[in-house]
Amino acid sequence: MGLGYSTLNETDSEIPMNIEPVDDEESYSFLNCYLNPKKERNFRQRKSVEIIKDVAVTLDGVKAVAVETNRYRTVITMSMVEHSWIFFCTVSDDWLDLKACFDKPENLSNQMMLKCINSWNTHRRFTRLTMDEENDLWLRADFPLSHENAQCLEIGVRDSIYAFGAAMLEYHTYVMSEANIFGTSKSTDIKAHTKVYKCTKKDGEEKCALCLENFKEYETCLKLPCGHMFHRAEAERHLYRVPNCPLCRASITDSTHMSTSQED
Repeated sequence: MGLGYSTLNETDSEIPMNIEPVDDEESYSFLNCYLNPKKERNFRQRKSVEIIKDVAVTLDGVKAVAVETNRYRTVITMSMVEHSWIFFCTVSDDWLDLKACFDKPENLSNQMMLKCINSWNTHRRFTRLTMDEENDLWLRADFPLSHENAQCLEIGVRDSIYAFGAAMLEYHTYVMSEANIFGTSKSTDIKAHTKVYKCTKKDGEEKCALCLENFKEYETCLKLPCGHMFHRAEAERHLYRVPNCPLCRASITDSTHMSTSQED
């Protein structure tokens, strides 16, 4: 697996960080945010760094291996020892930026990898996967730091680290699984295993399970070997990704259902 790199410049690392101490957590309140925003930002950044270090201690197989600071942000390098993975936690005034870098699986083409990346980003709310010019894969997430109180800040930072760690563990399995689906779909002749069907007036009483719209007379639909019917465009979009019925999950290449496609 590839290793990521820090966003700090060499000149940045030479600038000492100046985070003013805060008397206690009670001072971290809405009133103090309004009266002394600099003090509040300093506390939020310092507290976030403490939480991240504490998470590294409590999580098995995770440890903080380096900390770099400057006047604008703190970068904590974390290691997932079992997998030899490195990821970075960058804490600024308002944001926690998490990122990790991986090598692209050697057996996947760039085109297939981009399809897997698009699929990941479509189904993930907090993390984003990208591929750079050197074909390295970057997993990234940005989380706003809470302005409410110290407890909300701690919960937010901890949950963010846990969620990102889970995404790191899932990414490789997900990518290989999606690549297998795309590869299978590409080799499946959808026309040979489905039947084009023109809707009748009677079909208007039923809905397409993919778009939830009623079938209309003379509309073009696809009937699958299992007997289920969908609007053609919706069905093809689904089958090119997963060659299974979206309702019963039966494969369209399953010979046990072939006779159904010949009905009507």
